[in-house]
Amino acid sequence: EESREERLATNKKLVEAFGSTRRRRQLNAREEGTVRVEKLGDAADALQAYMGKVVTDAEAQGFTKDKIMGQVSAARQLPPHNLEACNAWDAYPWETLVPGDAAGSIRPGRLLKAAQEYEVEQDMREKRKIDPYVLSRLPLLRDPDQRLVKQRAQVLAYLSALLTLKNARPVIQVDPLGGGLEKKASDLKMSTELLEALLKAFYHCSHQDGRERYEQDKESQARLVAYICVAALLAEPGACLSPASCSALADALKMPASDLVVRFREVGATSVPSNIKSEDISAEEKEKGAKPARSYTVTLLPDPRKTLGQSLPAIKLPAKRK
Repeated sequence: EESREERLATNKKLVEAFGSTRRRRQLNAREEGTVRVEKLGDAADALQAYMGKVVTDAEAQGFTKDKIMGQVSAARQLPPHNLEACNAWDAYPWETLVPGDAAGSIRPGRLLKAAQEYEVEQDMREKRKIDPYVLSRLPLLRDPDQRLVKQRAQVLAYLSALLTLKNARPVIQVDPLGGGLEKKASDLKMSTELLEALLKAFYHCSHQDGRERYEQDKESQARLVAYICVAALLAEPGACLSPASCSALADALKMPASDLVVRFREVGATSVPSNIKSEDISAEEKEKGAKPARSYTVTLLPDPRKTLGQSLPAIKLPAKRK
């Protein structure tokens, strides 16, 4: 039987040979990563297959339905959550979103200053002191409600640290003779306390040649992306990410927006295909050639009558064996 890759290659040859100009253009656009609703299928199928394997393995061990669903909940790689909550902040409480006791080490002062002073913002941008995606969300910190602004600034500062780790090398080495964890934290533009907590939460530690070696497996990578998705949504008014911000976050994570939407759905968010409007594109991005494009509006728990548990993707339990 032909594999999916072989079928796609055959289809491409047929389109190139006999297809219309419009059909060839559509095929090329798809290969170049243009966001299409139908592209959700592959990532969603892979995720469902993984969850299905968790269910099958749990059933093979003789687990009850409740225990099987407990296994599924753990396999989702979600941040600490409340399944009965009906709003974003109750569903993913801030006090449990930051691993360990590191929440107090998150210092949003630089972000607050950058939101008010253009020179500070430019300095941060040029020296990469804050993740570029987070800098693009500085308008959120110009709200007259100062309590809300401080809350958002804290979430954005944490999000910057998460994105920095996501885009760092997959293996992080800490040399006690080369400055240790303090030097590595300085390199990654975060506090030592926060880096230590994040390494424990998202990496496996081993020792090699007197150095600490931190590595991620697929599960911990997925968990890190889940934390990023939740933090990005909590920073937004109404926990709603605009099409432009969804596309920008996908770029920051180096993944197609269609794949990112699958990750958002896995934490209980909903998505609607939407267009990025011209007014949502910054002058700097327009100078680089950015144009209105297809993306998604993503919202966490938009319906106050629906719990997080009801919003998470359904996992089909295998039929009972006779």
